[in-house]
Amino acid sequence: MQLQLQLPRGRRAVPLALAALFACGLAIRAAHLPADLPVILDASLYFWYASDIAILGSLPADYAPANTGWPMFLSLFFGLVGSGDHLDHMLVQRALAAVLSAGTVLPVYIICRRFFAPGMALAGPAVFVLEPRIIENSVQGLIEPLFVLLVASSLACLLSPDRRAVLASFPLLALAAVTRGEALALIVPYVAIHLARYRRSRRDLLLAPAAVAIFLLVLAPVSMHRISVEGTDALFMRAGGAVEGITGRIASELAPAPDPADPGGDRPPDPPPRPAGTGQVARFWGLAADLASTQTPSSFPVIMLLVPYGVYGICRGIRMDGVAVLAVLCSMAGVAAFGLSFSFLPRYMFWMAPLLCVLCVFTISRISGMFTRRSLAAGVVVALFAVSSVAVLEDRRDDLGGREAAQVAREVVQRADVVNLYLPQVGYLYAAGLEGTGYPILRSEFEGETAGRCTEPVYCPGIKNPAGSITYFLTGAGAGVTHLVADDQDRRRAQFLIHLYHNEDEYPYLEKVYDSADHGFSYHAKIFEVDREALAEHLR
Repeated sequence: MQLQLQLPRGRRAVPLALAALFACGLAIRAAHLPADLPVILDASLYFWYASDIAILGSLPADYAPANTGWPMFLSLFFGLVGSGDHLDHMLVQRALAAVLSAGTVLPVYIICRRFFAPGMALAGPAVFVLEPRIIENSVQGLIEPLFVLLVASSLACLLSPDRRAVLASFPLLALAAVTRGEALALIVPYVAIHLARYRRSRRDLLLAPAAVAIFLLVLAPVSMHRISVEGTDALFMRAGGAVEGITGRIASELAPAPDPADPGGDRPPDPPPRPAGTGQVARFWGLAADLASTQTPSSFPVIMLLVPYGVYGICRGIRMDGVAVLAVLCSMAGVAAFGLSFSFLPRYMFWMAPLLCVLCVFTISRISGMFTRRSLAAGVVVALFAVSSVAVLEDRRDDLGGREAAQVAREVVQRADVVNLYLPQVGYLYAAGLEGTGYPILRSEFEGETAGRCTEPVYCPGIKNPAGSITYFLTGAGAGVTHLVADDQDRRRAQFLIHLYHNEDEYPYLEKVYDSADHGFSYHAKIFEVDREALAEHLR
């Protein structure tokens, strides 16, 4: 039985409520959108690919990023905005991502509607549109807003009683896979859910091969283009490589230890013993447990307060829609754990947010059921959620730090030819280099002018003396470096850069030419010019 919540009468009540949620979410995102800051790192890659498509009128033939769906979609809007300022296009990128994120309220509501009456189902999109990490991500111009929208829309169609909508879920899933390859992992639970729902109808069962064929047809053009440009499609080949890697690790870690009594013959010497639990398989399962206990709560700090009871609620009196949601959610969690076993990026878990919001509604429904006026109680819960989300957003807001890092990047570009890599602030270097280049310009032309701008600092763990490490770097991997940038981001930096930042007087061959503290910046960064003659004298 669907859980009830009173809603104002009238056919337009739900559309008006959804429109209000969309407007509220868009207003919050607009308030946190740094309009005067360039996009950096991954968002910068998508910006360049979209810009190249808009300039060329076709896909570039010299490179293709692994995830092309977002920049291909973005290029349509770049073509409409005929501006000669790269910041205008970057603002379009951020604004479009914010609109797509706020627009996800519709598919989230449709999914919630499979479990709840219209009034209570509105709590799901309300939780989604107010989630602080989702809001933060949506204004960075990244790929996740479009990806989450496509995945949520696909799930809404998959759970629909309309067979045509179920069939439409597969091309939507394919578009999500073009946008981000992780969606490819959902094809297995999608097909399984389709077969389970229509197991009694032979006619509907035959739609499964057709749905998979449509899925592959949507992926084929993009995959073939990637293969022609990069030699890999970044989808099936990457998935096959991942599966092969996992099976290889399992085989190597489960292989029996060599018999000590075996004389060995031509057998190679035994490898040194490995501590228990240090293998990649053990790391994967450790990350899976960590995903549930630590990483997901840190990625969705407010949502996770409401999820635990939601798991119980959806399992109680479970039906086909509940099984489908749990199956897809478990598949998503498995992919996220696999990605986290290589590098921790909270963005791996954002595609789980729509289904986590569905679980939240079970908790909200339970809480509101304790009161006579259920609608008022549910509204109070959502209001408390909104207040806590705004508090988290304001606590994490760092627009000033971004603007200061961008200004430091301008100073670096004016002084240096080659510098060390200092992530993530180094991303502003490329935007600073764009100033005065006559944008719009192709990425290949821009990189031809600024090639070698950055090189990665190499930490030498075998050299305990930090001064020794920095000379090793400047005469080795950093032989072409003209300037070093050291800042207060100790947790992100090589040890010799940390030592340089705190002990600059110990390096006579490095002359400080800029200090952001002299300008009152809260982001402290120092630029040092390398005196190669003094360095050579120091080494002698």
